[in-house]
Order: sequence, then C-alpha cells, then structure tokens
Amino acid sequence: MIAVSRHYKQRVSRSFGRAAHGYDGVAALQREVGDALLLGLDGLDIQPARVLDLGSGTGYCTSRLIQYFPDAQLIALDIAREMLSFMRLSTAQCQSVCADAEALPLAEGCVDLTVSNLALQWCREPATAFAGLARVLSGGGYLVFSTLGRDTLAELKHAWRQVDDKQHVNSFLSFAEWNALLQAAGFEVMMSHSEVISLFYADVYGLMRELKMLGARNQAEDRPRYLTGRRAMARMISAYQAAMPDQRIRAGFDVIQMVARKIA
Repeated sequence: MIAVSRHYKQRVSRSFGRAAHGYDGVAALQREVGDALLLGLDGLDIQPARVLDLGSGTGYCTSRLIQYFPDAQLIALDIAREMLSFMRLSTAQCQSVCADAEALPLAEGCVDLTVSNLALQWCREPATAFAGLARVLSGGGYLVFSTLGRDTLAELKHAWRQVDDKQHVNSFLSFAEWNALLQAAGFEVMMSHSEVISLFYADVYGLMRELKMLGARNQAEDRPRYLTGRRAMARMISAYQAAMPDQRIRAGFDVIQMVARKIA
C-alpha cells in the first residue's frame, strides 16, 4: 500500500511539474474559483500571523493572500517543485515549500489560516490531509478551500462508458463525503457551497488538450495501462458530440467550496 501511494504521488508531482510552464495560460477556471474562494475571507474576523496556501501552484492565490494579510507570514506549499519555481513572488513575507499535503512538514499549531484552491481532490487519502491540517492549525484556526466533486467531467465519463468500462477519467468524492471527512477531522463547517461550472470547447480534443496542459491527467489506479486506440477514441468523441445539442462541447466541473473552523 505504501509503495502504491508513493507511486501515485510521484505521478501527480510529475504531471503538474510538466504542466508548470504553460499552466497560467490555461488556468482560467482555477483563477475564477480562486477569486470566489478568497471572497469568503471577507466574512471572517481574523488577523492571522501565518497563512498556508496549500497546493499553491504558480502562486495566484498566494499573491492575493499577501494583499489580504500584509502583516502575515505566507507559506506556499505544493507537491510539484516546478510549479513553485514559476511563482513570481520576491518577498521575504512568503516562503515556498515543496511537500505532500498528506505529510505536512509543519509544526503543530503553527498556522492560523489555511487556504486551498482546487488541490485537495488530488490527495489519495483526503482524511489524512484533513487530519494533518487540523494538527498544524491553531485552536480556532480556519480552513477555507475549494475542491472538485463527483460530478466533475460527467459528460466525458458518460461518453467513455459508451466505449468500455475502463476508468478513463478521474473520480472525486461527493459533496457529502467531503463534508463528512471534514467534520470527522475535528472541523466545524461554517459555510459550504456546491455548483457545476460549465466550460465550452470547440471540440473534444480542445477539452482533452486543456486537461493535459493543466496537469489534470487520469491518476486512477485502475486507469487503462495502454494508449487508447484511434477507434476507441473516435467512438468516445462521437458519443460526446451526439450528446451536445448545440454542437459545442460542454464540460461540467463540480466545484465545492467550504469554510471550516478547527474546534479548539
């Protein structure tokens, strides 16, 4: 089990590392969700001394957090070192750390606020990640995060089911499962919201190209171990297009946002 987990983390790190150089050019959804997530900070009466940006990527939310909390120390943590190298932040206020969200190399109670934008869905064991976050957060500290839910890319999943029963698309937890894991880790949920955001593409290849450029490759353990043949790909594309009434390719992203407080 440990070896499987290690290999999974290596795949995730490599995938996002390879995507780092072009990530900002295609991460429109990540920025949109990040902006909405940060608006949730306006309702919190906090002045944190230290803030953790978990899964910081190239630092879009990190730079905004510096503006929100100019007197706080920022930790930008990501599993892909290449992502951190593209951060355009030159300030003593921010420290970058390459680490696994499920094995945080931080002291107990050292963080007052953790923000995470569309990163926790890549944890193999989200319960472990939440337990670690509860450990490093101070009593009464806040966790503000967005993640992807079960209905993400439902259209692509449906199209592939017309071809075979293999798992060609990543599977994520449901809203109820995220909520339950959060409470089990010792958090009080202050706010929760879920919505499907639809993006549109000229064709299926455009969608798949963008997912690859974002580093969002299929990481499932039971994913196909071989290259998808042209015939299977053509059948999937035909099924996808047949389900689109206006001929544009729609892809839905099940975005979950939560604000939670560590129970002191």
